[in-house]
Amino acid sequence: LREVARVFEFEVGDLGKAFASLQAVFRENSTNLEVRRDLERMAAATGMWNELLQEYSAVAQNQREPKVACDWWVQIGRLYSHELGHDEYAAAAFNHALSLDGNRADALSELAEVKKRGGDHKELARMLARQSKVEENAARKVDLLLELAGLYAGQLKSEEQAILSYREVIAIEPGNAVALDALTGLYKRAEMWEELASLMRGAVAASELADEQLRYRHVLAEVLADRLDRSEEAIEQLKEVMAAAPDDVAALKTLERLYDASGASEEYFKVLKRRIDAAKTDEEKVGLYRRLAEEWEGQPGGLKRSAEYFEKVDELGGATEVTYRALVRLYWELKNFPKLVQTYERHIKIAERPEDRAVLYAALGRLYEEQVKDLEKAIGAFNHMLSADERSKIGLAALARLYEQTGVWAQSVQMLERLAEVEDGVEEKVRAYQRIGLLQLKHLKKVDEA
Repeated sequence: LREVARVFEFEVGDLGKAFASLQAVFRENSTNLEVRRDLERMAAATGMWNELLQEYSAVAQNQREPKVACDWWVQIGRLYSHELGHDEYAAAAFNHALSLDGNRADALSELAEVKKRGGDHKELARMLARQSKVEENAARKVDLLLELAGLYAGQLKSEEQAILSYREVIAIEPGNAVALDALTGLYKRAEMWEELASLMRGAVAASELADEQLRYRHVLAEVLADRLDRSEEAIEQLKEVMAAAPDDVAALKTLERLYDASGASEEYFKVLKRRIDAAKTDEEKVGLYRRLAEEWEGQPGGLKRSAEYFEKVDELGGATEVTYRALVRLYWELKNFPKLVQTYERHIKIAERPEDRAVLYAALGRLYEEQVKDLEKAIGAFNHMLSADERSKIGLAALARLYEQTGVWAQSVQMLERLAEVEDGVEEKVRAYQRIGLLQLKHLKKVDEA
């Protein structure tokens, strides 16, 4: 009969009769795999799948051995699913197979695909769960659990079940990145901070990649510090990060914040300095130096170091009027008059308004006069002041005094005359003229003018 089928197929070209001949052979010996393959090939060529399935169903129903019957029902289901697209009949066949062997992996897998095509997410989840329980291959089991977890987290809106499935993945593969990332998000949304901390510790231990370990330590430190109020443990994690990546800016920023909050000044300052070393731009360095300067100013004995850091700000081109005012304040406290002179001079260069420059020249002149004892430079500073504000009473009075002290009597008289013109009060004008008279009489020998 097989030869007859061959003749009908290849010599006569009658595929229907070829199928009928193979059908007869199959009825005589349904266990012959070659016959089954030929019969399925003829069914594909002729479209006689229903006839073939009737033959297979009859054999399956008459089988007494459950395992053999299960094999037949799985094959029947596959043909309905893959060849005819009859998912309802396919599902019935696979369920029949599973009634004979509930752990039949291929039946579960095929039925899961049928449910997926049909959009039956609950049944699909049930099938995936059953598959994962009977699957012995670890990698395949992980894939099934990941698909199941994704289904729970997505279409079924059951984050609790998703968490359980992802946990099963982690139990098999502690470093599985997909499960770790998904659980991280789920734990955060559910505010399961202890669980997230435990997950990250396990991830650090399981990972063999340095970048992954750093990422997990960052998350762990954030949770410990911000959610569990365990700053010391967070600091230890960040120290591990810094040991592996000394220029990790995110870790430095967090350490800075934690040390600042805990009052650990020494460690805080160390971290700020390391941040400066790791900074990529001058602008970033300026900001950090300014913070260091401000912090040190409030520390006992920290004025000198504060001034040094403000000077760094200036060196990097980031000095503002606020910077120079801070340096003036510090150098006055430190009585570092040479540095104070330099600071005033630099401040004057960036002052835009004439009235601001006048005030600064007045301060510089007073500094030269009273602290540095350089009257010539004091005179120069006050003259610059008058260039910015020619009617300044302070500048005129200072120059009158300084010229008198240096014996430049005529210049002193000129300053006093200008001062008398701008004074508003009668008493002030009288005093100015009295001094003019004394200078004219005593030093210039001009009796009439006196």
